[in-house]
Amino acid sequence: MSELSFSLAPLAAYLEQFVQPTSVDYALLRGRVTQRNIAKNTLICQAGSVCEEAFIIQAGIARHVYPGDAGGITWLSFAGDAMTEAESFFSGRPSSTNILAATDMQVYGFTRIHLDELYNASPTWERCGRLITEIYLVQLAQRAFTFQFQSAQQRYEELLRRQPQVAQQLAQGEIAAYLGIAPETLSRIRSRV
Repeated sequence: MSELSFSLAPLAAYLEQFVQPTSVDYALLRGRVTQRNIAKNTLICQAGSVCEEAFIIQAGIARHVYPGDAGGITWLSFAGDAMTEAESFFSGRPSSTNILAATDMQVYGFTRIHLDELYNASPTWERCGRLITEIYLVQLAQRAFTFQFQSAQQRYEELLRRQPQVAQQLAQGEIAAYLGIAPETLSRIRSRV
């Protein structure tokens, strides 16, 4: 059972998939994590600015979008995912993408400074961060693989397998952009699935 307050219990359940924190570890976490609600269409990270936070999504979906005319969705982050603009967050360089709330969201946020403090103070939190980062890297590799070797229909079926509610939560155009296909192509695929 976690040592955190009730409002952070879902975060504790998420973290305890990776590590078994002690009461000392949880004491370190207090004051270094924020819990908040983010309204649909809120800009979470802006292209051209440094992404200052990493998040664990409790509920909702975020879309990662290139700005301007090239505005395709490069990534979707779902409940249970870690989310940030990784290159910007870890390097301190400006982000090349925007992150927007595709739905209303509930998140736990960590600044880079607070995350480094946790890593330096506790092997448990350092291990947890490494394991979450490994999952993120595997997801990135899987996304690259799907675009190289899977058809649009296979990508759509895989998305539905992992996130069956996505068709009810996102517009068809958003799903098509994420899959790298035209909305009309997605309509044809959906009629066959």
